[in-house]
Amino acid sequence: MIKKLTNEQIREIAAAHGFEYGVVKAIYQVESRGSGFLANGQPKILFERHIFRRELQKLGYITLSNEMSKIDPLLCHPRPTQRGGYGSESVQHQRLQNAQKLLLRARPDADENLKAQVRECALKACSWGLGQIMGFNHKLAGFDNLQDFINAMYDSEKAQLQAMINFLKSAGLEKAMKNKDWRAIARAYNGVAYAKFDYHNKLARAYAAA
Repeated sequence: MIKKLTNEQIREIAAAHGFEYGVVKAIYQVESRGSGFLANGQPKILFERHIFRRELQKLGYITLSNEMSKIDPLLCHPRPTQRGGYGSESVQHQRLQNAQKLLLRARPDADENLKAQVRECALKACSWGLGQIMGFNHKLAGFDNLQDFINAMYDSEKAQLQAMINFLKSAGLEKAMKNKDWRAIARAYNGVAYAKFDYHNKLARAYAAA
């Protein structure tokens, strides 16, 4: 059963962090994916092939990452996936699984330690839940280890929103949230092109309607 977020839970999280309810609800409404879960109960994710490759290389697996890129560049590549190339939300967990399986296609004799490291790199290469938080940012979201973060993403939308607020605070946006600096919040979440898509005004309107 998918544990949907309630307004009372939004109020609870906002109060725990010293933020206005309307600010947290506006961020949730504008910057989330609307729902943190797929219809089958899995958390929404988006697999990023360039992050997967980067995480492998951070561990020193340069040759392996290059081999995996040659086998399937849609799953392991130096450049980000182009718009329209991700596939639907419903196929992202399969992409995650397929990325992990690349290891055995490149190294059929891989040991359990290497399998675990590649699995972790793949999980870090996904954005997760309502807040679209990258797995490699799990500590900024308030989790000491990656698996605890993943477990929270599977738990409920409340846990996902809690992680989202933790991440925003870790990113230095606590003052912006208290001052309702919509431009700063929109820039942090959407990059320098935020104004082109009117995110700051969307946040302001959502706050006014909360």
